[in-house]
This record gives sequence, structure tokens and C-alpha cells, in this order.
Amino acid sequence: MSKNRFGQTIDVEAILGHKGFHIGEKVTTGKKAKSKKDRKADLKKQILKLDPPNITEQLVMNTFQLTKGQTYLVLTALVKDKLLKKYGRGARAVWKKTPKALKNN
Repeated sequence: MSKNRFGQTIDVEAILGHKGFHIGEKVTTGKKAKSKKDRKADLKKQILKLDPPNITEQLVMNTFQLTKGQTYLVLTALVKDKLLKKYGRGARAVWKKTPKALKNN
């Protein structure tokens, strides 16, 4: 493995033959992880697919193994996108799907 100062770490496979290493015959790169934007979009879709009509902060935290801060940010983003509506405050707050969210599912 080598580190390029100007890019990500890459894996290079060098085949050892009878005359030594054959560099350049086969180069493989590791699987690219999903971008943060894609992971957030997937998480939002999964939250909207939850069965209970009332979504709580604790339910999302336990289901997706998120911290309280991460959960707050995702739920707030869904409220800004008008897919959820928040009722209540604090630990007793409940999020419900809006008609827009129900139409998209």
C-alpha cells in the first residue's frame, strides 16, 4: 500500500513471477465507500419506511445505531424537506409523516 500525497490511499497488486514482480499487469483498487451524501439519503429513506406512524428520537437511535446528535440532524433535515412534522419538545417529541412523505412511499 502506498500513500499519494495528493489523493487517497490505493491498493496495488503486483504479481510475483519467475523473473520478479510484474507491476502494471493487474492493478486493483479497493471498493469505494458510499459518499456521505448518499449515506444520508439512504438513511432518510429508511427512516421514512419505518412502520410506526409516530417516529421518536429513541426509536431512530436504537434502530440505526446513531448518536443523539446524528439523529437530531437527520430528523431536522426531514422536517426541513417537509417529509416529517415534529410534535412536542425534548425527549417526548414525536415526528409524524406528512402527506408529501406518504405520497412518495
